[in-house]
Amino acid sequence: MADVEEKKVSDLTPDVKNANKGTERGEAILEHSLQQYGAGRSILLDREGRIIAGNKTAGKAGEIGIEDVIVVKTDGNTLVAVQRTDLDLDEPRARELAFADNRAGEVDLAWDHGALLEAMNDDSISLDALWTDEEMQTLLEQTQQPEKGIKPNPRNLPIDAIFTLSTSSGVYCCMACRAGMSYGIQSPRSPCKFSDVQEAHKVQFVDNEYVNYDHQKHLDFVTAIRPKYATTRDLMSVEQCQEAEIPFYEYEQVMDWAAEISEVAENVIIIPKYAKVLDKIPPEYMLGYSVPTSHGGTPLPAEAFKGRRVHLLGGSWAAQLSYMAELGDDVLSFDNNYILKQSLFASFVLKDGTTKTLTDVGLEEGDVTNPSYVAFAISCGAVAAGVNEIYGGAASAEEQDPDLSGQADDR
Repeated sequence: MADVEEKKVSDLTPDVKNANKGTERGEAILEHSLQQYGAGRSILLDREGRIIAGNKTAGKAGEIGIEDVIVVKTDGNTLVAVQRTDLDLDEPRARELAFADNRAGEVDLAWDHGALLEAMNDDSISLDALWTDEEMQTLLEQTQQPEKGIKPNPRNLPIDAIFTLSTSSGVYCCMACRAGMSYGIQSPRSPCKFSDVQEAHKVQFVDNEYVNYDHQKHLDFVTAIRPKYATTRDLMSVEQCQEAEIPFYEYEQVMDWAAEISEVAENVIIIPKYAKVLDKIPPEYMLGYSVPTSHGGTPLPAEAFKGRRVHLLGGSWAAQLSYMAELGDDVLSFDNNYILKQSLFASFVLKDGTTKTLTDVGLEEGDVTNPSYVAFAISCGAVAAGVNEIYGGAASAEEQDPDLSGQADDR
């Protein structure tokens, strides 16, 4: 005979780590079902009366006035069935309840990716039977992009806005520095000649070529530059490396490389691309979040990076603004090359991330002889203005080094 106890719904304790955040639509369906058909499916408790499954049902039942709960105590070897004496499956109300039960479960599921990541990094919990690595990766990718159009909240910390150039050709880096941005480069490319003579034009960020990563070349380049920020090879899973057709390196190997780079760079940026390594990365390293584009990105939700010092790698200015809004003061720096790509099509950005073309502002073909330079200059000024508006207090390149103007014009 099963041990039965009568309690109040208010006596039950919700699961504070419930991985289902629920949805507004699902909550409405659940409320409708409880009010229209009454309670059906049982919920599941642990020995202390904490809810293992059915948190949403118990919460909504209490809200609409269902106060009583019958607790059937079992060790899991007996199936517990709730028999409704007022329902007949051949009648419409019972059949509607069957649909409502399934529909509520379908619509009210919204995974809390932070809770999933926490469970994945807990060696005592195994989710392997529920998701394959590929299924979990797909699940995490589904919500990696923050809501578009949201703006960052004003910060209390400074931020480094960096224009990263893979080559030293053109005057783009000089224009970016004139606008107040810092200068970054991909190793082992040759930096601009003015980086050695102008403090505002010094290379502050060195990225690596992760597809063809050569650690010794990268280390030698970073050693020569000694930048404020430097990345090391991305932390990628075996499957990710196989898909990209690049070598796989163990976590320990990448950490050894990071330790070497930390001797010659002020901040080392580790770029994790899969969840299981996130909690292993020592706090002395920054985390790099590769802003998703059509060419890829970090396949993890940005919320997993909260609480760490973060550098945003690439992506559009609009997307970077969204990630700054989500991560707040955790973002210490970002680099952008996207504005250069846009300028090649005579497109530029405004400080709020809006994209426009020179034609939009009345400049037709032939009105200027160097449309990409014009568009790029506008974007640099807009990004710098956006950073100033959000974070405040950043000095322009001319204020930092008045001689930069003449030097850049001679380029």
